[in-house]
Amino acid sequence: MRIIDLSFHGSYLDSSADEYLQKAQPNTGYAAFLKDRHSILFVFHSGHNSEITKDSISYFFRRKYNNSMWLFPIRLAWWIRKKQPDVVLVHSIMYIHFAVFLKCFLRSGVQVFIQNHAEKVPRSTLKSRLVQFLDPYINGYLFTARELAAPWVERGLFSSFDKVHEVMEGSSNFKCKDRQLSRRALKISGERIFIWVGRLDSNKDPMCALKAFQRFAREGHIFKLYMFYHTEELLEDIQDYISANGLQQSILLMGYLPHENLETWFNAADFFISASHWEGSGYALCEAMSCGCIPVVTDIPSFRYITNGGKAGFLYEPGNEDALFKILECTLDTDIKAMKGRVLATFERRLCFRAIAGKIEAIFTSEK
Repeated sequence: MRIIDLSFHGSYLDSSADEYLQKAQPNTGYAAFLKDRHSILFVFHSGHNSEITKDSISYFFRRKYNNSMWLFPIRLAWWIRKKQPDVVLVHSIMYIHFAVFLKCFLRSGVQVFIQNHAEKVPRSTLKSRLVQFLDPYINGYLFTARELAAPWVERGLFSSFDKVHEVMEGSSNFKCKDRQLSRRALKISGERIFIWVGRLDSNKDPMCALKAFQRFAREGHIFKLYMFYHTEELLEDIQDYISANGLQQSILLMGYLPHENLETWFNAADFFISASHWEGSGYALCEAMSCGCIPVVTDIPSFRYITNGGKAGFLYEPGNEDALFKILECTLDTDIKAMKGRVLATFERRLCFRAIAGKIEAIFTSEK
């Protein structure tokens, strides 16, 4: 089977080919587990034109001058036609019109799938009707959790749930390492160490987490919460809350951390904290689980899938600080070693590149 994995959106425009592939690796790593059975070509829109092959996988970089949603890629469509693919996986439902345009150039029987990347149902009536009109020409959609597709189906944009397939959007190459060695490398210690990795915005809801931890501290429990973030929308409110409640020794605002350094922190921490109200997937959570870090996250569709319905971690209602506080108390009696084992097993079964490759292969072959 000849597979083309196609990204229309231009990104990493200032990156070299090697730099681009390193950044895109969470979304391309699955190919290593398909290359012996299938031909795989990735098509990226970047800041340069080039074509390279690594480990029997081909990568084509096409210069993107702008991200116009209406400049139809005619030359690219002819180029892809010559590659004679059996399956094309297009990234982002917002490019469904490009996907159907491309399908017009391909021979009969070629399947076209679309990978959702946290897109929500368009607010624009025109865009919604466009998706609805073009849906019959798409073979299927890939979502991290089928529940995320419910608004698309319920509003009639997708003809059926049968076209929706559940597969994790991307994975992690982080590895599980010795916790004590990781802590020594970071010069940290503690009975219970929690880690937050995410924006400080209203959707991530850090204030809900802080209020639960404040109650946890008030009960006399000793812990450390290290918070890493790359946006600071609510930073002043968070700083004020920490100061007003005397949490400076327990909650540490660490700021931005280069991605490659997160692996050691995930291995050093016991628990990964998230208070998100909505997520299209959950890359940071996936990375944490690849290191055996136990999830304490909100009960939202993507996190339910990632944690296997909470069997590998703890789930609580978004915005419910009482529920989170009760889970924090439960962590005091948690057998961390046993739970860590379940987390790692879940990662291997559902989230690693091999698991993603298996699901993608099954989807593509079952739709023939």
